[in-house]
Amino acid sequence: MSWKINILENNILELEVSGQITHKRAIEQADEIIKLSRELEIFRFLLNIVNLHPENELEISLSEIYILPEYYINRGLPRYSKIALILPKIDYRMDDINFLAGVFMRSGYSFALLKDKDKAIQYLIKEESCDVSGCSIC
Repeated sequence: MSWKINILENNILELEVSGQITHKRAIEQADEIIKLSRELEIFRFLLNIVNLHPENELEISLSEIYILPEYYINRGLPRYSKIALILPKIDYRMDDINFLAGVFMRSGYSFALLKDKDKAIQYLIKEESCDVSGCSIC
């Protein structure tokens, strides 16, 4: 998995991910983006996996997904952070992606699943949280 971090307008950190996603690499990118977030005091995140081909590149288990929010908390990411994940073009392992969103929300984070970057940015800059309870696919 390779990634690129961009700082967008409205204090948003965008993480563009490509290649195979493994638990080890997800932890590495989490460490990098959380460190940068704390340095810059930016707590809005756009996770851009739109160009992944999940059938070949999503190599992370449900148990590994389940522990990610606790890892973020232990690394100091505040629960008032907002996270928007742009869905991949191919609907694959959507149950796992919805599970990820649910785990983050149950851990106290604002988390939304969206289909395009503009809607994700709109979600992140809204002052109030998303109107939809549970995962939102807009």
